[in-house]
Amino acid sequence: MIIIFLSCETVKFGDVTFFWNGNRAGYCNSEWEEYVEFPSDSGITLNVQPKMKALEIGEKTCNAILSGTCVHIPNGDMVGHTSDVEAADVACKAAYEAVKDTFEDSG
Repeated sequence: MIIIFLSCETVKFGDVTFFWNGNRAGYCNSEWEEYVEFPSDSGITLNVQPKMKALEIGEKTCNAILSGTCVHIPNGDMVGHTSDVEAADVACKAAYEAVKDTFEDSG
């Protein structure tokens, strides 16, 4: 049974897998955890592409969310580091829409 489902882009993947596991690299227990990494777009700053891979992550994580596992969508965090408030707003809304759309599509 998967208890923790970590799914995010390359730009945040190391942080998620490291900090969520008590500052350890790799799985704490591979029977309980599943990691899915989405390659980040290269050569594009986050404030230019603030939606990042939210839709792809939202689609992939629907079943994980419904089963009660932990999911991380990093848009607001990563784009917030650019100090571009308008882009951060778009990033947060993209993450919200990805999860909302995923749940609505799953019926």
